Amino acid sequence: MAALDEFINAGFVVRDAIETPPAAEPPTLHPVNAATLAAKHFTPLVEPVRGLIVEGLTLLCGASKIGKSWLVLQMCVAVSSGTPFLGRQTDPGPVLYLAFEDSERRLQQRLQRQNSVPGEALHFETNILPLDAGLLEALEGWISQNPGARLIVIDTLQKVRGAAPTRANAYAEDYKVVGCLKSFADRHHVAVVLVHHLNKMRDVEDPFDKISGSTGLMGAADTAILISRQRGDDDATVTFAGRDVWGDDFQIRFEDCRWRVCDPALLARERYARAPIVQAIKRFMEQGTFDGTHSASYEDFRQWAADSCGLFIGVNQRETRQLLERYAAQLAQYDGIQLSLDKRVGTKRGFSFTVGR
Repeated sequence: MAALDEFINAGFVVRDAIETPPAAEPPTLHPVNAATLAAKHFTPLVEPVRGLIVEGLTLLCGASKIGKSWLVLQMCVAVSSGTPFLGRQTDPGPVLYLAFEDSERRLQQRLQRQNSVPGEALHFETNILPLDAGLLEALEGWISQNPGARLIVIDTLQKVRGAAPTRANAYAEDYKVVGCLKSFADRHHVAVVLVHHLNKMRDVEDPFDKISGSTGLMGAADTAILISRQRGDDDATVTFAGRDVWGDDFQIRFEDCRWRVCDPALLARERYARAPIVQAIKRFMEQGTFDGTHSASYEDFRQWAADSCGLFIGVNQRETRQLLERYAAQLAQYDGIQLSLDKRVGTKRGFSFTVGR
């Protein structure tokens, strides 16, 4: 009996020894001190378009039919040939444009209308290939055949993302789609530009809230570029933000099938000419006999502009005066119109102006 107890106890000891897992090693950090980091040498980032398009994933977003495809085609030609794009220097190399919303015929026509002469470094693909049908594998093959590739443009995100799982989390799915393209770009040190649309939101505090979809898109991207234009305007604003890009917002204009950077001085002059207060002053000068001087009360001038010209220049005489004060220097600079504010006109406060530089 004692031998049996000894055998059973020994069995428990063996079983306990087998079933008890070994203690896991505690996780450790591997920090680098500032001096070591400062002495490290990193390979410079690939910049197909200096300060604007950098290796990694860039979201390029704009409203439907604003001219995004014209813009990226122009960029592809510039990078593949090493010519400037929107006033910025480019780093030449092989370029792939996945024009999934166009045909070869349309691409040929656009190249002709842009007077572009692309070389052998620019490649086009119009047959749609979604991510879940092997897009990344196909891109791997193109990269292997084109060492030193600089840029891949995917037009558009919707054409490659594939169907989302039922009841999928929108943020997680958006982050996953953009994240896999970003990982590919990082791995191959190439810039991937993903063309996407804006939603119909207006009057938002952050312009990047206009990007269609969840915040997972911008969260996973390295850079976001917005092309926005007010209804009726000829010019569009380029707004961009990212980890490795620099510069201020700038204006571009679509002319002769090409986007061009607007001359700031010319742009300021055109905005001045479109201002309702400036148009009202000029229309006021044209009324009746002109003897070299004019005067009016703020309230009478405001009412006259609304009734006779359909121009809104403030809700009251105070706002009208503020607008006149704001544009006084430009009126003198561009048209030689000298304003004198806070004059007594009859029983009311107003202004007078003379013409002559």
